[in-house]
Amino acid sequence: MSFLRNISPAVLDTTVFSCKILNVPGLRSIHTACRCESIPNRDIKINPLFLNRNPRALEHKGIAPKIKGWKFQSPRKDFYHKLVYDKSRMYACVVHGSGKLVLEASSTEPALLRYLYSTKDVSASYNLGILLARRMLEAGITDVFYDHDLDTDLNSEKKSAFFKALEENAIKLSEPDVVKFESEPGIDYEGYSRLGEKPVYRHDYQKLTRDE
Repeated sequence: MSFLRNISPAVLDTTVFSCKILNVPGLRSIHTACRCESIPNRDIKINPLFLNRNPRALEHKGIAPKIKGWKFQSPRKDFYHKLVYDKSRMYACVVHGSGKLVLEASSTEPALLRYLYSTKDVSASYNLGILLARRMLEAGITDVFYDHDLDTDLNSEKKSAFFKALEENAIKLSEPDVVKFESEPGIDYEGYSRLGEKPVYRHDYQKLTRDE
């Protein structure tokens, strides 16, 4: 960059934040533009505290509530992410608690199919687990729920190879418990309120009216 500045005074080194005057033989003095003057709000400092609006962050910390459903509901709904594995189609996916598909993987994908002898053997199931685990890690998912109660084929060699590949790639088949916060129901007399502001609904108490 210094070589270019000697040839063309209009070239400004972006690593220099001070204003300089270039004296080039045969040319008049040229005042280079100061980079610090071109940056708006250069005196403003970044706040180290920020509001994370990503709902997945609360799920990762175990703070977001889970969908409980009914007591005897099947299939279960109390999970953040659920693992679904179909050994007949050699297909696996991760489903969110809201019912939306997060990611999926299959042994028939061209990127994986070219390295397999068969798409439905034990080797295909093991490589399918590696592929799904890599995609889960890229999406930031390390813990998933797997419903073992609906699993009727526990001695399957394909399924064992699939789960082994997930465990080797740091994927856990269980989610942490939801963090429970202690709360005392009742009226909060010490809460902050201003005269004339609109009443705000709170989950911990119900304001009684004059009729009641």
